[in-house]
Amino acid sequence: MWKQKSSNIKKQKSYDSFDDIFSLALNILSRTDLTVKKLREKLALKTTKYDEIDNVIERLLELELLNDHERAKTIAKGHPAWSKLRLKQAFYEQGVPADISANVLAEIDFEEEKERCLLAYQKAMGYRELTEELRLKLFQSMLRRGFSANTIRSIMDIDED
Repeated sequence: MWKQKSSNIKKQKSYDSFDDIFSLALNILSRTDLTVKKLREKLALKTTKYDEIDNVIERLLELELLNDHERAKTIAKGHPAWSKLRLKQAFYEQGVPADISANVLAEIDFEEEKERCLLAYQKAMGYRELTEELRLKLFQSMLRRGFSANTIRSIMDIDED
C-alpha cells in the first residue's frame, strides 16, 4: 500500500492569535480591496476564532485600512456604464451595508446617471444605423439594465438631434 511521507505533507498554518489573524488580514488586503463582510468571510475560512476576527476588523477600521464607503465608491467609478440599480446589486453582492449603499447612490445625480446611460447606449448601439426596430430593442435593453424610462428617453432624444 502506498504511504505518504510525513515530510511531504504541507502543514496548514494555524491562525490562533490576534497577531496571526491581523497579519493574515493585512496580507489579504494588500492584494485586493474588500468590504468588512467579504474580509470576515475570508478570515473565517482560515480560523474559527470569531472573536479575534471581530477584534482584527475593529482594529482595521480604526486604522482606516478597511472602509466600506470607499469600496462602494470604487465599485461605482469602476463601472461607468452601470445603472444605479445594477450598482445597488453589486454593492449587495460585495456586502456593502444598505445605508452606505444608499449614500453612495444618492451622490449620483441625474446628470451622472444620464452620462452612464449614454455610455451604455453607445456601447449597445455600436456603428449600426438607428432604425425604429433597433430603437425599440435598445430601449428595452436599457430598461433591463436598470435605467429609468425618462433617462433613456432623454438620451434617445439627444441621439436623434
